[in-house]
Amino acid sequence: MVPPSVQQFILSLLQSTIGTSIRAIRFISIRGGSINQSFQVTANTGQRFFAKINLLGELPGLFLHEKEGLTSLADLRIFRIPAVIGQGEAGAHQVLVLEWVETGIKTPKFWKRLGEQLALMHSKPTDISISPGYFGLGYR
Repeated sequence: MVPPSVQQFILSLLQSTIGTSIRAIRFISIRGGSINQSFQVTANTGQRFFAKINLLGELPGLFLHEKEGLTSLADLRIFRIPAVIGQGEAGAHQVLVLEWVETGIKTPKFWKRLGEQLALMHSKPTDISISPGYFGLGYR
């Protein structure tokens, strides 16, 4: 169940970033994560989004850092990175909303290209220091 404060936060976020034609949203739980609750969010317009929710007190600032990491990856222009719609706090929760990306077919060509892209990404110089005990790009 998505808390009412989170539902209202996401609705307001979508209205301010996507448009006021979004008047209602519904949530479908997505399995797979161990730290966050994940949902497909569908607006009355038919547009779909991906939302991650967790308790603010458990990993404060996690989604701010994830947003920064996704922005850094997108700036490299190596992978197609989902657009960050927004992130913030809603009551006792923190929220990250991304564009919805459909799953593709994982052919041998897909895996070869992914490997090439990962190698290219790791060959790029960066000013981000990664230390043991961190999640992602510099989040402790």
